[in-house]
Amino acid sequence: GGPSVTLDARGGWSMSEVRRALARRVGRPGVLEHGRLVRRHADGSFVSLRDGERVSAIGPEEQIILMNASLVVNPQRADVAEEDYRRAEAERVQPGSGGRSVVASTAKAKVEPAQPDTVEVTIRSIHTGRCHSL
Repeated sequence: GGPSVTLDARGGWSMSEVRRALARRVGRPGVLEHGRLVRRHADGSFVSLRDGERVSAIGPEEQIILMNASLVVNPQRADVAEEDYRRAEAERVQPGSGGRSVVASTAKAKVEPAQPDTVEVTIRSIHTGRCHSL
């Protein structure tokens, strides 16, 4: 596999909030602009997760994929301004608009027993071609 990122998310977080936290963790606004969260079905097909879907709706073994953005930590992430993240989110490429699915990243969520409202989301990168770097 590729890089792995773990987020401690609240069960009430939306998929948009997961993308926001992920973008800031790796220092890549492109996760907000181009990143797309999808579910992988047993037959290998993908179905987009809506921005408003909640982390709590993810099954403990359900496979979630982040497509179209790099998970490699940006070595200059400290230099990325908050405005860059806001601008990237405002310019977000909507699913079905012809955006390219070039990087897939696997994520699994599980409820941590000590804090029932906290969900650990681990995202693993699978490189399938070119991707948007920022």
